[in-house]
Amino acid sequence: MTELHVSIAGARVRFEPNWFPMLIHGAGGSGVSLATIVIAAELVRAEESVVFLSRWPMVVKRLQEELGLSKQLDVTAPSLRAEVATPLSESRLVTMHGNSEFLLRSMRALPHWADRYVVLKNCEETLTPDLFAIIKDHPRLILSGDVVETKLDLTTVGWASQTAFSKPPSWFGFDKKPWPKYIGLTKRHGKYDELIVTEAHE
Repeated sequence: MTELHVSIAGARVRFEPNWFPMLIHGAGGSGVSLATIVIAAELVRAEESVVFLSRWPMVVKRLQEELGLSKQLDVTAPSLRAEVATPLSESRLVTMHGNSEFLLRSMRALPHWADRYVVLKNCEETLTPDLFAIIKDHPRLILSGDVVETKLDLTTVGWASQTAFSKPPSWFGFDKKPWPKYIGLTKRHGKYDELIVTEAHE
């Protein structure tokens, strides 16, 4: 079996609470999307509860493929009405895709979302002031996308870790070297490492 994981110095990363909240930056084609998907999948495999939000259905589909979910186990919510919110709240993984307004309504309707890791992909397209206000203080937040193109001030969050797969904004405090795709520079508690998305054969 082959699965993707993230590694530092050749060792598979186990995501402990001191990694979060986590900010992952990358322009399109840099590997940021796959890295975010793999991190979310790692949390689900570790039996953590996750709500995964994205603008695009293909991102959600790729996460489900990484986890080997069949259509019967698809927990994507095309619309989150009250009658489906409770069953979804009992799923380890809840995935939602759509525009900002839909994601905001869905988060407001999802019971006990604060008990989960919240992964928001495509922040440059989906993050609005109202949605940001709900999630920005969440201690298990993973915000991912092109931070340079994001209109909101993300420096108001005390990020425990920041990773860049392409040149980040200056307030990251470090620059991105011209590494190949799927290799990011991560800064966690003042320490810098290369974070690499790799294949594991098990």
